[in-house]
Amino acid sequence: MNHRERVLAAVEHEEPDRVPVDFGSSSAGIHTKTYEELKNYLCVKSETVLYHMIQQLAYVDEPVLERFDIDTRHILPSPLPARPPKKVFPDGSYIDLWGVKRVRAGYYYDIPSDGHPLRNASIDDVDEYDWPDPYESAQKAIGYMKERVKRLHEETNYALVYSASANFFETSWSLTGFQRFFIDLIRNPSFVCNVMDKVLEYGMKFESEVLPEIGDYIDIVRTSDDLGMQNGPLLSLEMYRKYIKPRQKKAFQLIKSKTDAKIFLHSCGSISVFLDDLAEIGVDIINPVQVSAKNMDTKMLKEKFGDKLCFWGAVDTQKVLPYGTVKEVEEEVRKRIKDLAPNGGYVLCAVHNIQPGVPPENVVAMYDSAKKWGSYPVA
Repeated sequence: MNHRERVLAAVEHEEPDRVPVDFGSSSAGIHTKTYEELKNYLCVKSETVLYHMIQQLAYVDEPVLERFDIDTRHILPSPLPARPPKKVFPDGSYIDLWGVKRVRAGYYYDIPSDGHPLRNASIDDVDEYDWPDPYESAQKAIGYMKERVKRLHEETNYALVYSASANFFETSWSLTGFQRFFIDLIRNPSFVCNVMDKVLEYGMKFESEVLPEIGDYIDIVRTSDDLGMQNGPLLSLEMYRKYIKPRQKKAFQLIKSKTDAKIFLHSCGSISVFLDDLAEIGVDIINPVQVSAKNMDTKMLKEKFGDKLCFWGAVDTQKVLPYGTVKEVEEEVRKRIKDLAPNGGYVLCAVHNIQPGVPPENVVAMYDSAKKWGSYPVA
């Protein structure tokens, strides 16, 4: 099989020739510092290019992708860094597309207490807020992406993963602040629903412009909204069904009306309680499969949801990749393949971004082990 055939077979719950692998097209990116170390280890000489400001992720070069025989290629909606800031300050802090201020905190960018522009807003303030223009953003994205996507589709056989626009749930609490968002979801739901609807409106207008231009060339549309924490979901199933699910359904229906590409949802943490509902509203692929979180055992997930959802990720990034030996990484990869790969439905990569402190030997071991143990039938 070629790369695209392999990924699509897995997503369709068919057994390809081997388990497909991803690097950099989902949440499984790599921090710039770690990427420098990996390139030195692999003797790859190139300038490290920043891809994602907040998480300080590197754009993964073609020689590295080829070394690991990666089956996917990532389609971004803007030049690097993805979704560049509106304004950068001398101290390195910046204002993002939504007007949220972000400051450097260790290896990453965080939101200070005064960085949430709707933290003290009224519902009228939400209507008057300076929301970004989806049509302007879409035209820039089309100009940047269209020819590249068409060329990659026609001249390569990689599975093309397009990162769609706004994640309305997370973006909304970035605007209001996490605490206010979840308090008001109970006490003043009209306020947070108004915020979510404004963010969702932006995303749907953006994709209504972009997807007709690129939808024939992409294989997977990546969406994102974290619903879980380490020890449980962020909100009850009842609250999810009342406030989040209907909005997700609208977004997914729009995507499916514009392209035949599969819908990929990145959602961190303990989210097993939501999986039936997510499958019901059109999600095809679940990522990152945070195996260290509560109720996210891969064998259980496959048994309960493996006929409905493809799992993408699952190689532990909290303990095994940073602290394990090469042998322990290989054992981890073998376990995830054994649990998730039978009858298709699995694409292998790290649970989340490969962080500073992960030895390059362990990154190499992960992908080499996927080749070693990933052939069908799964042993």
